[in-house]
Amino acid sequence: MTITVTVDWQTDRLAPVEDQLVLTAPSGLQYIGGCGYCSSDGGYTHSVTRGAPCEPGWWKFVVKSTRLAFTKRGSDQGKFLVNCLD
Repeated sequence: MTITVTVDWQTDRLAPVEDQLVLTAPSGLQYIGGCGYCSSDGGYTHSVTRGAPCEPGWWKFVVKSTRLAFTKRGSDQGKFLVNCLD
C-alpha cells in the first residue's frame, strides 16, 4: 500500500523555480520528490506530489525550492496522520 501527498501553495513570483517535497515517515525515512519547474498556472500556483510506502503514524513534510525567498531549510514543517487501512 502507498500514500500520495500533494502540496499546493500560492506565490507572488513568476520566476521559474525548481520545487521539491520532502516527506519524513514516522520511522525517519525520507522520500524526496521533485517536479522540476512546478508551475500549474504560469507561475503563481505551485504543486508538488510525492508517493511513498504507507507507514502508520505522524508524517512530516517540507517544501524546498530554488525560489529566492525560500530559506535553505525550506518551508515551515507540516505534519499529517496516516492510518494504513485496506
